Amino acid sequence: MSNSILGLVAAALLVSVAHGALPNHWAPFVLVGKAQNWTAKRMLWVLTMAGIAHTAVAGGLALGFLLLGTVVTGWIKGWVHLLPGLIMLGAGVIYIALDLFMGHKHSHHHGIENAGDQGMTDRSATVTLILMLAISPCEAMIPVFIGATPMGDPIFLAGLVVLSGVVSLIVMGSLALLTWHGLKKLSFGWFARHERLTMGIILALVGILTLFLGHSHHSH
Repeated sequence: MSNSILGLVAAALLVSVAHGALPNHWAPFVLVGKAQNWTAKRMLWVLTMAGIAHTAVAGGLALGFLLLGTVVTGWIKGWVHLLPGLIMLGAGVIYIALDLFMGHKHSHHHGIENAGDQGMTDRSATVTLILMLAISPCEAMIPVFIGATPMGDPIFLAGLVVLSGVVSLIVMGSLALLTWHGLKKLSFGWFARHERLTMGIILALVGILTLFLGHSHHSH
């Protein structure tokens, strides 16, 4: 397994855990579920469907880049081994800069604190929650997926998408259940307000490590 692949898998795992832990990825399901008098099982089912859609959209975008990348692979063959690290490092720097300049004005999903006060039918609540994640592909995972496209391997990309989705769902579901049963306090603290900074630091560090390892391996 090459250093670039190891770097991408490590990035996918780290970002997936941090991404799934963000309150704005699971708290709305708890709030709406409680308001709709759902069971924990129903809440988890809706969360799972939304999480699958969320990850699939990001993976689909990356697949489009992979198909485009096959056209230009011949032009970049000499430094294709550096692209995964460069993509993750570049995305990390951009996210860090956005957080520093925009502060906590950015929220991945707006109005989550009031998500349970909308007075919706069960069907409307379910569709709203699923669409909330589906139409906003995870911006933190997209650089990781796109970083895998220079390899030109759709099977590896699909595996990375599945791995990321499963890890994110496990974290999201666990935190949602803990909060549902009152074992964890619902909180929208620093972590939720600085999503981009958190993801940016992870992506930048893994990108630098991937670049260093990839360059060392290629030079030998």
